[in-house]
Amino acid sequence: MTQKQYRNNGRISATLPYALGAMVLALTSPASAQLSRDPWYQPFSANSIWNTPIGSSATYTTITLGTFGDMLHDQEYLIVENPNDPIRKIAQPGNPSAYFNIHVADGWYPEPYLLPYHTPNNCAAFLENDGISLYQFTPLRRDDGNGNGYTTGDLQAFWYNGTDGPAFLSTNLFGDGNGGEHAGSQLSCLGGDIRKGEFTDNNVNNPIKHAVKLELDWDQLYRSTTDTTNRSQTFRWPATTSDNGYAGYAGTNSALRMGSLLAVPTTATETSLALQTVPGKKLFHALQDFGGYIVDTSAGNNFRPNGGHRMNICFENGVETDFQNTYGYSLDTGSNTTNSWYNDLKAIYGALKVVDNNTASTIGGGGTPRVSVRPLNYAVNPSFEYDQSSASTPIGWTKYSPNGSGDYNACYLENLGVAHGGSYQMTCYRATSFSIQPYQQIHNLANGNYMLTAWVQSSGGLSTANMYAWRFTDPNGGTLQTAPIPSTGSGSGDWRQITISNIKITDGQCEIGFQAAGSGVWMRVDNVELYQSKATPVSITSGPTATRSGTTSTITWTTNIPSKSEAYYGTTPSLGKTLSSATSVTSHSITLTGLSATATYYYKIISTDGITSAASDIRILAPALAPTIVSFTPASGPVGTSVTITGTNLTGVSWVKFNGTVSKSVTPVSPTSLKAVVPVAATTGKISLMTSGGIASSASSFTVTAAATK
Repeated sequence: MTQKQYRNNGRISATLPYALGAMVLALTSPASAQLSRDPWYQPFSANSIWNTPIGSSATYTTITLGTFGDMLHDQEYLIVENPNDPIRKIAQPGNPSAYFNIHVADGWYPEPYLLPYHTPNNCAAFLENDGISLYQFTPLRRDDGNGNGYTTGDLQAFWYNGTDGPAFLSTNLFGDGNGGEHAGSQLSCLGGDIRKGEFTDNNVNNPIKHAVKLELDWDQLYRSTTDTTNRSQTFRWPATTSDNGYAGYAGTNSALRMGSLLAVPTTATETSLALQTVPGKKLFHALQDFGGYIVDTSAGNNFRPNGGHRMNICFENGVETDFQNTYGYSLDTGSNTTNSWYNDLKAIYGALKVVDNNTASTIGGGGTPRVSVRPLNYAVNPSFEYDQSSASTPIGWTKYSPNGSGDYNACYLENLGVAHGGSYQMTCYRATSFSIQPYQQIHNLANGNYMLTAWVQSSGGLSTANMYAWRFTDPNGGTLQTAPIPSTGSGSGDWRQITISNIKITDGQCEIGFQAAGSGVWMRVDNVELYQSKATPVSITSGPTATRSGTTSTITWTTNIPSKSEAYYGTTPSLGKTLSSATSVTSHSITLTGLSATATYYYKIISTDGITSAASDIRILAPALAPTIVSFTPASGPVGTSVTITGTNLTGVSWVKFNGTVSKSVTPVSPTSLKAVVPVAATTGKISLMTSGGIASSASSFTVTAAATK
């Protein structure tokens, strides 16, 4: 149905109950996971080095890292600029005329420039208030107190020689994200960081889905002994440089250079490495699925904490506090060489190898990726966390009202402790009559099919309450697709997800937004997603079902389209272990091995085509119980006699034998009964059978008699 659209300065009216092209998904559970990647928390394109999994064609080169000494986190400052924050100057030390103005909140500063600091790297990445432009610096420090003072002083960053550093001052959050301001490699200050929540959710089943950043000692990195001044030999793609002090590199294995991709090979498992801690297992899977790039150095030559080498891992500033609060021990191992976290790191360190065929054309070694990567979310500030405050206009969003700017105060961010994700949600409300439309126009999209989703709440009673997608076929208007926002409760468990599917973008852009109108009524929005989708998403068409035999179990299921397979399993509902198959099929089968024959397991499966995914609920995998034969009747008979066997745990019988001869006809009746026909060549003896729980034999013999003669 086509309805007249009123236009006001190029905007659609927020007071019409649009129905053109509306496609609405049925309400879903509030527990549903995000379907795409938030570009701030997992940035850059799918073909970025940070988002490309290790491939099936990866070749692993053994390296000798020496004894593991300790792990120190390299803190990286990741800040979303807010235009309401004060402008501060980022200056090159010793060169006050070389500076850059940036918004930085009061009360937030890195460590003082002249005080001891955590590592000499101290990278920083600032997301501009357009939600797209990224500025990177290293190292970032407070001033020495000679400028504007200790507490309100300027920030300082070293720009190499003051000219080549700014090449990475402005990069795109949606680009490949390879280049950046890590001084030792010129790799990204943002890509590869382990972020808040990724490592401290105490959940092995929520893996880190990107490559990480590692830093090794100077004397572990390669430098030719015959061409000591050739700097280009000391780094490899994707790094574009090495440390200025590369002459201190003393490694002898040419595979291990600045920029090398290190990974745990596929032959290693949690069990083989004897991993004990949740963070250890999460790091293990990240390094096995995506690997870790060497982006800087951790310590100088001959520095030997605990008699070994230091390995740094790059974390967002603040993870160390969350880690301590979650797990009860320090992120940095220090001198504590006996706890399980230290032992896990030591085991992972010892298992690392170089993916030697990691190149620009074969990222991760090429071949079939080990795991799937969620598509990129193109909505800016999709979870309303960029502002970190109850802002009147969220970063990346614009307001419109047919009544003019007087209605703009009816849309704002708030923190009520009930957000669907994070702390903040966008609310549309005013005690008096209002009509408001928060929106964003997204450009530079690849043409194709897209999905728009959001989590919403509403008091009901609004004259207009819609989510919409517009201007995707014509920059001046064109097709409009909407989804109504339903009436819900107001608690943290009352969020409902709505969806507009099959948004066919043909001119490289799309406007997304929400329409709310009423008086004394409200609407809330959180976790907005716009991502490239497929016309036919993955769905599970049958299963999963599991058969168990001793210490192994095979899980099977089918999907509507070819997709890859993942199985999560463990002895508790929190699962904990993962198996995957990178082969795209419609009939899926994954075999779990090394199970305890007597333990109950839990499992769930996920299928993905790289853009959409489908998951089962958590199911119980009970141990296979040993069968028994209690009795059989008749006690004797000739070949061809049907014998009823009674016992326990007789489900899934593989075979029945009469004194060692296999019956050609076995008919299950119930878990405690089956029928088997006496086979040709059978002789008198005991009846036996086998199930996944083992083999059972009868206490007495079945007597095979001669066939009756006529």
